[in-house]
Amino acid sequence: MAARKVDWNLTVATSAIRCMIVTKGQKVAFEGDFTVHPLGASGGSTPSPFASVPETGKVMFTSAGTFGFICSMHRA
Repeated sequence: MAARKVDWNLTVATSAIRCMIVTKGQKVAFEGDFTVHPLGASGGSTPSPFASVPETGKVMFTSAGTFGFICSMHRA
């Protein structure tokens, strides 16, 4: 299971592909400036791996589900 990467910048908001399938135990690395744009949970299954994202931006999916995420500074 290879790790996945998501560029955490303005392109994520306009990307045509805003959904991905991740297997249980797989890691996804969000790369960007988390001090200005903190990554947070936004709906979906619980517990959400986005509820507590470390400064590295690496999120591990320990359970199956659908997990939404958002920039905590720009919540709608």
